[in-house]
Amino acid sequence: LLERFTKAKSEIRIVSDKDRNKSEMWKNAAGYLVLVADTFLKNKEYSEFLTAVYTVLKPDKGGQPRALNKLLRIDLSKIPREAEPGFIHHLPAYDFFQQAEASEGNVILVPAMSGYWPKFLDLVTDLDITLQQYYSDEKDKKERDVLVYLAATAADQELNRDIIKRELLVHGYRVYPDIELNFPVSELRSYVQKYVDQSNLSIHLLGDHYGLDHPGAQTDITELQLQYVTEYIEALESDSALSLKSHLQRFIWLPPDMKPADERQDQLISQLRRDIEKLHRTDIMQVPLELFKTLIIEKLKQTLQKTAVEYETRKDQAKMVYLIHDKRDEKDIQSVDKVILSKGYQTAKINYDNGDPNLINTHKEMLIRCDAALVYHHSGSQTWLMSKLSDLMKAPGLGREKPMQVKGILITGADPAENISFPRDTLIMRGKDPVEQLDPFIEKLK
Repeated sequence: LLERFTKAKSEIRIVSDKDRNKSEMWKNAAGYLVLVADTFLKNKEYSEFLTAVYTVLKPDKGGQPRALNKLLRIDLSKIPREAEPGFIHHLPAYDFFQQAEASEGNVILVPAMSGYWPKFLDLVTDLDITLQQYYSDEKDKKERDVLVYLAATAADQELNRDIIKRELLVHGYRVYPDIELNFPVSELRSYVQKYVDQSNLSIHLLGDHYGLDHPGAQTDITELQLQYVTEYIEALESDSALSLKSHLQRFIWLPPDMKPADERQDQLISQLRRDIEKLHRTDIMQVPLELFKTLIIEKLKQTLQKTAVEYETRKDQAKMVYLIHDKRDEKDIQSVDKVILSKGYQTAKINYDNGDPNLINTHKEMLIRCDAALVYHHSGSQTWLMSKLSDLMKAPGLGREKPMQVKGILITGADPAENISFPRDTLIMRGKDPVEQLDPFIEKLK
């Protein structure tokens, strides 16, 4: 089925504890499927074999395998966590079992059962993506750069979550979390926010039932994720530089015929409706699931187009020079502005007269975005000049990704600032006529 799905020849090797010392058979695979069942995990040789695989995949400092995205687990029964080798706890899981009606045990799904084929096709889709990532180069990964955080749900919405995940995977999007979120609550926030930080859309499905409290918390996994994503978005909105860099939006879905079955779920839904005006970047949608899937794909396509337009704009744009000046030098800076514009470059500067209450954030944003910066020192004090030099040096810490092409200081006033120790990479220009001193700066821009 995998070959029919991918239209390519795929080699699948079955390896067992007998092949533990034959790592050449399995260490360079595109992906790994770990079968998890009672009988296997009671087998010492099999557990040791899994540990050998884990060792070859070289765990990172956080204790997770570097090839975590290549590892999937197929669960053939519900194993107590304490009985599993530690490193497989968080692997993406496909459960091929269901509770037996006549006993407390589990029954392995077979093709004749209704739940088998959807799970099997989801697994094959994941394997197809693993193979594509294994064989493709960076040029083929544009659409996979659009990432989606599809939040874990309460039990009554797991089927709908699987449907949406399948739709996203078929369209070529990467879906997070790609591990199971069975972390202690002390670690959960950082894991959720790490995935959301890489995502363009965060999707949360709420149904009639409140889930089970997450271990160590008095809240279920659905509400915890809503809380952590809200905190992350609020942090974005409080920092204009970070806000500009992130395309993250959030969709919260409610079934059209929703009737909360317990008090905690009713309280959660009511609180969300009350807070919707305060929730940034968030839409609550109570529409049929098919329409919701369409809205998700449309939003992601818009994000992809927007990202592409921004990239082309940045690529084709003239270099931008940030002119930093004291409010008293607004008239003098105009002649400098005209010269730089006449050479084909863009300029940006603080407009002190527009009543902008966020001048500091605007200043930080310009330090992040500009290609070059020129500090004009005429009426300002040495303290002012030193503070601007400090800002230039701190730009990488604000989120700037590339060094500025030119950092210049143009000194035209009574204070020659000769007693200041300027950084080596700063171009110093002195003279009474600001326009005459600009040639070294323009040359370096070229």
